[in-house]
Amino acid sequence: MDGHGSRGRDNRLATMDMATRRDAASARPKRPRDLDVLVVGDCPVLRDALVASLSRHPGCRASQIPSGKARTALEGVCAHVVLVVATPSGRSTQEILTAVRGRPPWPVLALSTVDDAHFVARVLANGARGCVDLTSTTEELLRALREVAADRPYLGGAIAADELERKMRAHRADDDAYASLTPREREVMQLVAEGLTNDDVAARLTVSRRTVEAHRAHVMDKLRLHGSIDLLRYALRRGLVALD
Repeated sequence: MDGHGSRGRDNRLATMDMATRRDAASARPKRPRDLDVLVVGDCPVLRDALVASLSRHPGCRASQIPSGKARTALEGVCAHVVLVVATPSGRSTQEILTAVRGRPPWPVLALSTVDDAHFVARVLANGARGCVDLTSTTEELLRALREVAADRPYLGGAIAADELERKMRAHRADDDAYASLTPREREVMQLVAEGLTNDDVAARLTVSRRTVEAHRAHVMDKLRLHGSIDLLRYALRRGLVALD
């Protein structure tokens, strides 16, 4: 065989070898892209456990901050996604979500500590892109984090999607009703929820008692509330007042 034929055969073999290597490379499982996770929550033990569990997986780096420092410690921190440990007690979850919501590059996944569709719906309404609960495995948590980091919604664990959808519709209706209140009506509702009487509110706002009563009646009608206890519960649920 002449030199030209030998070189042609070598070239064909080299081409086939390259194609084989490409096929083998494409068949190998792809390494997940790097993921930086910031864990924010009240409980140090749970934060430590989450960071340790996530950090054991290739391509995932996890760090943590306590929820009380969320507003200040977020400056200068780099993360693809924020994992918020969401608890119904106190107002820390809402405050964390408010702090993170002002940072568009940081989508939020909530880890709910309770199996409560009403609470989960409120967490999602306050800015979380997805939610899982404590029954989730580390693999599912990682999958949820990657979905949320890619700006895709995620619901996992034992969260019932159909019940959650009903709660979300109720929250949207509630938000629409609250948006219909005038600034003065909101002010009156706030003061009444804080425990002021109609006379106290009238003195605070330098208006007549009858004006306060009219504003209060409009609030009760628009929000479909029945009495002072309902008004207080509503204000607590929306985070307008806190139990000290």
